[in-house]
Amino acid sequence: MRDGVEVFKLQKTDESEEKQVLGKSPKAGQMAVMQSAASRVFTNMYVFLPSLSFCCLNKVRLWGRRRKKGQKTREEILMLMTVPH
Repeated sequence: MRDGVEVFKLQKTDESEEKQVLGKSPKAGQMAVMQSAASRVFTNMYVFLPSLSFCCLNKVRLWGRRRKKGQKTREEILMLMTVPH
């Protein structure tokens, strides 16, 4: 990225394509790295967002198992089991 990436122009001939190197550009290298980093972040959002939304819905009790009145939560049951009698 510091040295730059090659910038070239494609020249099409009858049967093949040839690269005409125009030079090196550090700015093009920086743009390429930024675009690939951004695409990696945004393509992984579909894995992260559903789990985050379900976690938030569970915290406000809009999703998941609802308790009956007087029913203990798992945390309360585990706490009662660990307390010495």
